Amino acid sequence: MEGQPLESYEGLIGRFCDSAAYQEDSFSLLHALEKSPYGLPSITLIACEKFLERFGTEARYIGNRRGLHGSTMAKLTLRTYNQHQRDEWAAKCLNLIDRMCLERSYGVHKSLDEYER
Repeated sequence: MEGQPLESYEGLIGRFCDSAAYQEDSFSLLHALEKSPYGLPSITLIACEKFLERFGTEARYIGNRRGLHGSTMAKLTLRTYNQHQRDEWAAKCLNLIDRMCLERSYGVHKSLDEYER
C-alpha cells in the first residue's frame, strides 16, 4: 500500500478492521494511513472507530502501546475530518472526536490544539 492512494484499498481495510488480526496489530494500519501522502479514504474513520471501541480504556494511557496508537487515531480522525468537511463523513468525524474527548483518549487534546493552529 505504501506510495499509492489508499482509496482502492477501502474494501481490504474494512475487512482487516473486522478481523482478529486488527486486534493484535492495529498499529500497522493506523501507521500506514498516517504516513500516506495522499488524501485519506473515508474508511479511515471506521478504522479509528473500531480502534476506540476495542481499546478505548487502554488508549487513555501513554504507559502502554494503545495510548500511543490513540494519539495516532486522534491525528487520523482530524485529518479525515479536514479532508471530508463537505461530505457526510464530516459529522461522523466530529462525533468520533467527541467520543475520544469523553473517553479521554491519549493525544486527542494535543491533536485538537495543533489542528486549531
